[in-house]
Amino acid sequence: MSHSFGFTIYTFPARLADLGFEIAVPSDWTVHDLPMEDVDFSNPVAFAPLMVATSPVAVVALTVAARPAYENGSVRDWVPYLLENNGIQMTAGGPREIGPLEGMMALGRQDQEGTMLDHRFFLFEDGGRLVNINLMAPESIAGSFEPVWQAVMEYFKLSAPKGQNVPVSYVAPPAEEPQDAPEPEAEEAPQDPAESPAGFARYALADDAASLDPDNSTNTNLRESGHGVTPRIKAQDSEARKVTIAAGAIAALVDVPMGWYAMDDGKRTLVFEPTGEVQINLNVIPRFLRSADEILDDLQREADQSYDDPKVLRLAEDGLYGPSIRNIFDSGVEIEQLHLLRDGRDGSTMLRARVTATPERMQDAANLAELILRSVTFPGAEPDPSRPEWWNKAVALENAGRLKEAEKLIADSVPHIAFAIATADMYRLRMIRLREQHDGEGAHEAWKEAADWARTYASMATSGGEGAALSRERDQFLKELGPDPSGRG
Repeated sequence: MSHSFGFTIYTFPARLADLGFEIAVPSDWTVHDLPMEDVDFSNPVAFAPLMVATSPVAVVALTVAARPAYENGSVRDWVPYLLENNGIQMTAGGPREIGPLEGMMALGRQDQEGTMLDHRFFLFEDGGRLVNINLMAPESIAGSFEPVWQAVMEYFKLSAPKGQNVPVSYVAPPAEEPQDAPEPEAEEAPQDPAESPAGFARYALADDAASLDPDNSTNTNLRESGHGVTPRIKAQDSEARKVTIAAGAIAALVDVPMGWYAMDDGKRTLVFEPTGEVQINLNVIPRFLRSADEILDDLQREADQSYDDPKVLRLAEDGLYGPSIRNIFDSGVEIEQLHLLRDGRDGSTMLRARVTATPERMQDAANLAELILRSVTFPGAEPDPSRPEWWNKAVALENAGRLKEAEKLIADSVPHIAFAIATADMYRLRMIRLREQHDGEGAHEAWKEAADWARTYASMATSGGEGAALSRERDQFLKELGPDPSGRG
């Protein structure tokens, strides 16, 4: 089934908590009149409907609903809580921005009386108001309505935005018992994600590193059948229930949960659980002067060639990005794949975690793969003893490709505007290193960041005299930085 859509921009006045908004709706869809009803928000999963529109040709609905935001946790914490309570299995998701709004975009599937439904969500908090935009369609035709979702995301706008009060991503819960939402008196609410074991402990299957013993029977059989060798253990953390291994295929140190297995054949490091339902394959991808988007294009083409009718969604979050691939089968068994990418040791490579799991296991598998990728450290140069500790830590993060974390560390460590010129210097050094490695694109990006941070530094002056002084520092920095190494500027 294919559709072409024309759209009408509707303006909906506030029905609740000053929540008026504009949204694009296909012109031939029916926008329903909604009765004014009191909603009992003591039910922690109750939302008040603000808009419902339906397609004339299929059971497809676009809805907007809202409720008061919860007291603790983050938007990311709330998504699985809400989906579980509505019988929806989350299959992919991550932070997104639509205009000034930051929230969680997610995909989910729901079995409704034998019909599999596809749900697309954007959940965000604004001024203590939790808003959910949802497009629901039968899974068999959901791909045809992708243009509808794109238009909704492009044109949605609050009439009276109040600003974000709650972080999108995970924040550690307070010491006392979390009170994310009142529990209904009649039934026990599911466990809040913030109350679950944190980090690797959540996925650990044992309390020791026995699964990574080379003489373990499973590892012996795999080694003798030519599948590789068990990586060496570099460290163990019993409290966090994780093991640090030396992953030779990616030339890095990696954390894995206790009870999981790992094999390394020199080309990849495979992390897997005993049942085989979840596999996380780590390997290095050469950039070959490709941008990140070009690499994603190549991965999507590979999926299109390998499977009959794959459904692909691109995700991105804090330096990790890649395609989620659904509706694929291996020997008749439905599986899903997620390719998560991050910067490699230097600008010439990317590090990939290819996650393969059953649909029921993919959400947990993706979360674990994210933990594993963020744990990767590359052995590098010795710290400079003449520089502060925070600087050496920031440079180590930069070398590992964790640029946003490096920026944040510098900003947190330098409690005045000099953090901006320090960040510019970090990118200047990155530019030099990547230029020497003949990575023209990476060096160009680092040069742009260095120049932008230097200009930001000068723009933070609060008086004419200070402005003149900072401008001189900026000009001297830009002179030392030199021209764009790619020859563009």
